[in-house]
Amino acid sequence: MTKLEALKASIEFGFENDSLFNKVLLDAGITSGDTYAATNRQEIDLALVDVYTYLQSHPKIQDGRTKIEFSTAQLQSAIDDILNRYDLSTTTLISKGKGPDISGKAIW
Repeated sequence: MTKLEALKASIEFGFENDSLFNKVLLDAGITSGDTYAATNRQEIDLALVDVYTYLQSHPKIQDGRTKIEFSTAQLQSAIDDILNRYDLSTTTLISKGKGPDISGKAIW
């Protein structure tokens, strides 16, 4: 299994966007074609946080007759669960350069 496949397998719903998954991995410095191992779980989980964060800002997706709607509250709960697993917070991630920095103010 590749790291891209591991990230896609982490998504519990029928959302398929290889461009988003590849961008998230690339932005995190993760090579999508590398073989996934259990030792890579944290980096894939943190990439999943990025996917969930993106989906929070785009909770409704429609492609033709197919419509997907995400609960922003459930996505935030999933983000919090992942961050708590590694004793992290959004503030910690931003201070490490992960997350947007707009006009000198860090936001998530």
